[in-house]
Amino acid sequence: MDETRFSTLFYGGSLSNRDRDKMTPASHNAIALLSQQGKVDEKSCCNPVHIPPQSYVHVTNTNNHVARVIVGPTTYTLQDAEQLTLGPVPLVQLGNCWYCVIKNPILTNPTGDPIFDNVTGMPKLKHGSQELRFSCPPFPLYPGEVLVGQIKPYKIIPHDVALILTSSEDFDDKVGSAVIKRHAGEPWLLKGPTTYPLPPWVQAKEAQSVVLSSNQSLLLRSETTHTDFDGIARRAGEEWLVSQEGLYFIHPEETLVSTLTAYAITHSMCLHLRAKRTFIDQFNIERQAGSEWLISDQETSSYTPTTNEDVVGIERPVVLTSNRFAVIVNPVGENGESQLGKMKQIKGPCSFFLQPGESLLGGQLFEMILLQPEDAAELRSVCHHDGHLPGSKWWVYGPELLMPGLSDHVTGVYSALINAGTYHFGYWWPKNNPLHDYRP
Repeated sequence: MDETRFSTLFYGGSLSNRDRDKMTPASHNAIALLSQQGKVDEKSCCNPVHIPPQSYVHVTNTNNHVARVIVGPTTYTLQDAEQLTLGPVPLVQLGNCWYCVIKNPILTNPTGDPIFDNVTGMPKLKHGSQELRFSCPPFPLYPGEVLVGQIKPYKIIPHDVALILTSSEDFDDKVGSAVIKRHAGEPWLLKGPTTYPLPPWVQAKEAQSVVLSSNQSLLLRSETTHTDFDGIARRAGEEWLVSQEGLYFIHPEETLVSTLTAYAITHSMCLHLRAKRTFIDQFNIERQAGSEWLISDQETSSYTPTTNEDVVGIERPVVLTSNRFAVIVNPVGENGESQLGKMKQIKGPCSFFLQPGESLLGGQLFEMILLQPEDAAELRSVCHHDGHLPGSKWWVYGPELLMPGLSDHVTGVYSALINAGTYHFGYWWPKNNPLHDYRP
């Protein structure tokens, strides 16, 4: 309504029906204010009230001051005790991915219909509260409801970003068809790509992110007792590993201690570990505090020690050629326990790893005794075995690749004299034999 028409109305004039149809919501509000001040007879300019489609008005009964909402399209004639206090104004319309905040929202029943007071007929309001509205049909503002700010679009979160959201008050967060109860001060993570209606009582900040490759892990420490983004309860000071490949977002109550690279396990090395405390490892095996074990390529191709394990070292295999053998002291049995005081022979060609607690006799490998056709070795039994009494002697004749047993003592290796192409058996002399006695 232009200034000339408004001045005419202010000084006691009247508006035509054509002028009334062109009135804006602000003009209606101005007329209502002038009517309250006794300067305008609102009924003379706004009666009947033409309410177009997708619009509404507030009509107040001046006797009991009860206001009600009338939604168009309709034409409404004000009664003697009624006054137009708002409108016509457009309904609040929310497009796809748009939202708004309503202060002092009305109470609704499970079907979404307003709840009215049985005595006054006024809609019941949640005074002092704020409500987030989105994805709903056009709606009017009931008397007492206030649109906070403007209608805003959803916040867009890219695929490589996550937001840490914290609410300053309790509210029901509608996520799809589910409703999640958010508590004041409790942070939660929202990963992209997605959109989210961000109400004014929710503060958002971008989460710290780390990209993990297939052989990397994160060592995290909890600063407070909390529940992480995976729903796992963490104690203050607790440390743990995260090994999931890809993008990982760190909880605000967690500290990144370090980024670890997994050990590559091959046939030529294995990992020697010791348990800090009793726990169940990644292979579902219970490890006792202080116990030691090896991780080889038979279990996995790469391994990242957890916070329950210490790396003692990297072990290399013992390689035996076809003419060598080894004696293992305190060998580990099939049950995984060390057989203290026992020894075990391993003959080449082969390769193996010494288990924790095992050692090589004398710290060395031994050469087998190569007996030529003209050679013989004298052995003495140190205990009763294979029909030999302790102290008994016997000969082993070549050709032979001799590996003395654990219960045998090699007293000498001899060769026969050859005279004019003839072997003279019965006359022997000791042959160079570096292995006199490998027993401790």
